[in-house]
Amino acid sequence: MSISTNNINNSFAETDINTNVKPFYKKWWFWILSICIIFFIIWICASILFAYITFKNQKLNPTDINKVTSDYELIYTSDDPNLGNPQAGIQIVEFSDFQCPYCAQAHTIMRELLNKYPNNFYYIYRDFPLEDIHPQARLAAEAAACAHEQHKFWLYHDLLFKNQSKLELGNLLNYATQVGINSENFTECLKSGKYQSEVKKDQADGLAAKVTATPTFFVNGEKIEGVISLGDWEKILNIYQP
Repeated sequence: MSISTNNINNSFAETDINTNVKPFYKKWWFWILSICIIFFIIWICASILFAYITFKNQKLNPTDINKVTSDYELIYTSDDPNLGNPQAGIQIVEFSDFQCPYCAQAHTIMRELLNKYPNNFYYIYRDFPLEDIHPQARLAAEAAACAHEQHKFWLYHDLLFKNQSKLELGNLLNYATQVGINSENFTECLKSGKYQSEVKKDQADGLAAKVTATPTFFVNGEKIEGVISLGDWEKILNIYQP
């Protein structure tokens, strides 16, 4: 009986020892670690939210516009695609890239501005393909120049921005057909490289005017970079309004 009793006692002793061991979620280090992780997650979420709000609410300060010292005639041309009122006291030139996602955003805003204030300013579009990061932009610019030759630039321009991920040669030819361009003449124009020099001239003029990114705008000879909201454009028009 003594052996049996010892076994029973040993059994109870082992149970008592196991009972005294605290589970990990009751230990002090677990709670400290948990609190640190929670604060870290809150900090990450707050940082992301703050960055998003800052980006959405970023406003243009017109006094920060960089003045251009290059020749005025270098920027404002008569042969490039244009919209608005040529007699207006405000002239805006954009250097853009058909494969640039920010240019697509700027295009939508500019079209809205033109629809809202058709007689308040004159808008000229010029090419500035960033080939290092947008390898299809130059050919797209040449294609748009061929469309301009047939008085279909703006229809073609809008279609290119809607299909920025599909700007291969076959796509460019197909878009011409979609907007009613004479496909035979367009194909010959594009494949011959007829407007290579025109696109290069736009780019050279942009570089001379210190364009380094797209979109870049010039308002009466003063430079503004990046996507500008409709509200900020309205402020700019008020500033330059004669």
